[in-house]
Amino acid sequence: MLKFTRRFGLCLGLVALLAVCPAVQAQDDAAGDAAAAGLDQQWEDYAHYVQVRQVPLANALGQKLLEADAGQLLDIVESSRHARNLDTIWGIATRTAELKEAANKLIAHLETAKLQRARQAQRIIDDLERLSKGERHYQNAIRRLREAGQWVAPHLLNALTDEQKKSQANSLLRATRDIGLPLVYPFASAINELEPVTQVQLAQVLQEIGYARALPYILQAIENPKTDAHAREQMQSAFDKLAQRHRIPADANAAQLFLVLGENLYTRATDDPRKIPGYDVLEMKGVVWRYSRTAGLVPVRVPAPIFGDVLAMDAARDALKLDNDLDAALSLWLAANLRRENRLPEGEADLTYPANKWHPPAFYAQTAGALRLHDVLDRALNSNDPALALDAIQALGNIAGTEVLVNREGTIQPLLAALSYPDRRVRFNAGFVLTNAKPQDTFPGAQRVVPVLAEAVRQSEVKSAVVVAREDAGGGKLHSVLETELQFGVSRGDSLGALADRINASAGADLLIIRADLDELAKVLNQASTDYKLASVPVIAVLPPNRLNAARVRFARRIEANRLFPVEAADDTITKELLEPMIQQATAAYVGAAIEADEAEQLALRALALLREVALARGDKVFRVTDAQAALVDALKDPRESVAKASGAVLSLLDNQAAQQAIATAALDDTRSETLRIALLGSLAESATYYGNQMDVTQTDRLLALVKEATGPLAVAASRAHGAMTLPTSNAVQLIVKD
Repeated sequence: MLKFTRRFGLCLGLVALLAVCPAVQAQDDAAGDAAAAGLDQQWEDYAHYVQVRQVPLANALGQKLLEADAGQLLDIVESSRHARNLDTIWGIATRTAELKEAANKLIAHLETAKLQRARQAQRIIDDLERLSKGERHYQNAIRRLREAGQWVAPHLLNALTDEQKKSQANSLLRATRDIGLPLVYPFASAINELEPVTQVQLAQVLQEIGYARALPYILQAIENPKTDAHAREQMQSAFDKLAQRHRIPADANAAQLFLVLGENLYTRATDDPRKIPGYDVLEMKGVVWRYSRTAGLVPVRVPAPIFGDVLAMDAARDALKLDNDLDAALSLWLAANLRRENRLPEGEADLTYPANKWHPPAFYAQTAGALRLHDVLDRALNSNDPALALDAIQALGNIAGTEVLVNREGTIQPLLAALSYPDRRVRFNAGFVLTNAKPQDTFPGAQRVVPVLAEAVRQSEVKSAVVVAREDAGGGKLHSVLETELQFGVSRGDSLGALADRINASAGADLLIIRADLDELAKVLNQASTDYKLASVPVIAVLPPNRLNAARVRFARRIEANRLFPVEAADDTITKELLEPMIQQATAAYVGAAIEADEAEQLALRALALLREVALARGDKVFRVTDAQAALVDALKDPRESVAKASGAVLSLLDNQAAQQAIATAALDDTRSETLRIALLGSLAESATYYGNQMDVTQTDRLLALVKEATGPLAVAASRAHGAMTLPTSNAVQLIVKD
C-alpha cells in the first residue's frame, strides 16, 4: 500500500543531549549558609586555576564545588566574569586527565540545575510575557525558553489561544519557530482540536520549522469535515509546501502518513528510544503529549524502553481511526503493543495504558486474527525480536487452525520460517504449534517440524558437530581438536554426501564446520540448506589463509544473518584457541537466551507428548516420528527420568526392531532406578503388544532372569513385558512349580 514509504523517510531528527547525573543533596542549612558565603570565590579560583593549568589546586576546588547546592552554584557561574568563556574553561578541564572526572561531574551538576530551573512553569510564563517587550528582552527570553524545550508547549499554546493576548501572537509564533523541533510533536498533536485561527497559525509555523513529523496531523485536520473551510484552505497551502519539501505523493492521505510515521517510530524504538525527540534526559523518561479542550496539552511520562512503542501505537491508532480497513496499521499497533508489554520495566507503570480502559495486549492480538498475527511474527523475525515472535506464535496456537497456520495468502509463511529461527524457544514453539494443529495434508517445510521437536528433546551439554573436510586439508586436525579438546561428538567426511547416512541416523547436529575454499564452501552451503537436519544449523567456515575478506564479500548476507562464521587458518594453526571463540559466537547466535534446567525439561516433555500424539495417529501423512528416533533413543539415557520415561513411551509406538531393542536395553539396565525401569518395562510391553517380540536373544534371556529374580512392582512390570512378548509358557510353569 505504501509504495512511497522509502521516499517519504519521515525525519524525526536527533537532539544533542548531555548525559546528566542527579544533583548532589544540599547540606543542612547551617553548613549550606557557611559554604555559600565563599562559594563565589571558590568558583572564581577554580576557573582561574584551570586556565593557568594549576592542576592540583584546580582539582581540589573542583571536588569542593561538587559539594555545593547545584542551584546556588549555577547562579554564581552564570553571573561571574567567566560566564563568557565557559567553553574554554570546560574544554581545558575535560582535556586534562587529572581534572576530567571532576569537570564532567560539575558540568552534569550544573546542567541538571539548568534543566530543572528552565522548566519551572512560572519562569516559562514570565519569559513568554517578555517576548513582546522588545528585542533585547526577546533574545534573553528565547535563550531560556530553548533550554526548557518541549515544556514550553502547554504554556505557549495557552497564550496563543488566550483572547487577551492576541497582540502577542507574532512574538509567540516567532518563538515557536526559534524553539523549533521540541515543539513540533506537542503542537502537531493538538492541531486537529484547535479553533480555526490557531489551527492556521500552527500549520504555518510548523511548515516553516520544516519537520515532516507534523504532516499527518496537519492533513488530519484538513480532512476533518468539521474543519472551517477558510482554515482548511490555508492549512492546505502550508501542508503542500511541507509535503513538497519531503517529496510526499499528492494522493497520500492522513491515514497513510500516520502509518509511515508509526513505522518510523517503531524502527527508531528498535534502535534506541532515547534518540526520539521528546525523551527527557533529566527524568530519563519519554514524554507523550495528550491534548483536550478542557485540560490543554498534558505531558504523560512513560519509561524510556517503551517510549517509541507508545508513540508508534498512537500513530497506528490515529491511522485506524481514519481508515478502519488499514490492515498494516492494525498489525503495527499489535506488534508495538506486545513489544511495549515485553519492554515495560518491572515495577514501573505505563500511564498511557490504564488497566481499567485497555485489555492485555494478547486480547487484541487474538481478536485481530491469524493474518495479522502472521504480520506480527514476520516483523519479529525480521527485526530479531524473539520475545515478540513468541507472543505471536502463542497467540497463533491459541486461535488458528491448520489451514491458516500454513497458508498465508500468497506470502511466505512466517511460522514455517520460525522453524529455522536462531532462537531455540522460537523454533521449539513454532514446532509445537504446527504439530498440535494436526494437519491432514503435507505442506512446504513440514519435514522440519519433527527434527525441531527432536532438538527440544535432546537439549544437553553434549554437543555434536558435522565436519566436512578432507583428511589432507586439515580434516583430521579439526576432528581431533573438536573431539579431544572441545568434547564434541564428531561426524566427519570429505563431503555431505559421504555423511548422509550418519546424519540421517543421528539425533541432530549443533554445528556444521566446513574446511574448504570459497567455491566448495558455496556448494556445501547449498546442499546443507536442503537437508532438514542441517538447514538451520550455524556454520563455521575454516578458510585457507588470505581468503577471509573474499568470503566476507561473497557470503555477506549469511554472515550478517549470523548463519555463517568465517575464520582463516593454515592446516597447522587449527587449534582449540582458534575454534573455541568461533564456536561460542556461533552457538550464542543460534540458541538465544539461556534455558534453565526446569524450562529445558518442560520443553522436552512437551515435545515428547506431541511426538507420542503423532505416533498414535498411525499412518500420519505429514510428520514422521522416525525422524526423531535417534534423539529418542539417546533420551533413554537422559539423567532426567521424566524425559527418559516419556521417550520410552514414544518409542513403544514405533514399528521397528531398533526402537524396541533400545527400550529393552534401558529397561534391563540395573544401574537405573526401579521407578524408571518399571516405566520402561511398561513401554516394552506396549511395544510388544503392538508389534510382537523384536528383542535379541540376550535381551530375552535377561528379561526372563529379571522375572525370576525381581520382587514387588518391578517383578510385576517384568512379568507384563514377558507376557506381551509371548515367550514360552514353560517359563511361567517353572516359576509356579519351583520350591
